[in-house]
Amino acid sequence: MFGPFFSWWEEHLPRDNALSLVPSNIYIPTIDFLSFFLLLPSQTSGISKFESIGNHSIPFDSLSHETPHPHFQKVRYNPQPHRALPPLEDETDKEAVADQRPIPTPDNDQMELLTQLRFRATARAPAIRRAVRQTTLAMAQLDAMVERMDWRDEPNPGVVVMRQLEHILARLLYRLMAIREGEAHDMETEGDLWRQITH
Repeated sequence: MFGPFFSWWEEHLPRDNALSLVPSNIYIPTIDFLSFFLLLPSQTSGISKFESIGNHSIPFDSLSHETPHPHFQKVRYNPQPHRALPPLEDETDKEAVADQRPIPTPDNDQMELLTQLRFRATARAPAIRRAVRQTTLAMAQLDAMVERMDWRDEPNPGVVVMRQLEHILARLLYRLMAIREGEAHDMETEGDLWRQITH
């Protein structure tokens, strides 16, 4: 079939003349057209089962779409069966939230007492700070007098000052204790009052 074509090719355009038209620095590979067209599928039976890609060889089976590589296999999602939701209850059977949990509301007398307790707590804070500051100052003065004076010298006027500081310090401590006791009493009274309101 291809015999006349190749004979005409060799007569009219010899290979040497065709290659002479091409510069010497360009390489043209020769192609055997007859071998290319007559290549049968049976001749590929001797090909290795491994395909070379770069420096690695992988089997043809891994390139098949039917058996993908383990790293590229899809994970099947197996959802768990959903549990049946409980039936909705009729809201008309329920009582109102306000009826179940009444809001505690104090009466006029209780509200007045709560207001007084709040005012006392507000006024008590600066009184406590003032008593602590005065007590700290008196203790510092007493320590300074003790370092300078000798208790064995009774006629020394510094001893009299120390006695006065001791009395002042004791009075301040008593005042601070009274404020704390009043605070504890008011907190107890307020707790009892709220228990009466909520019950």
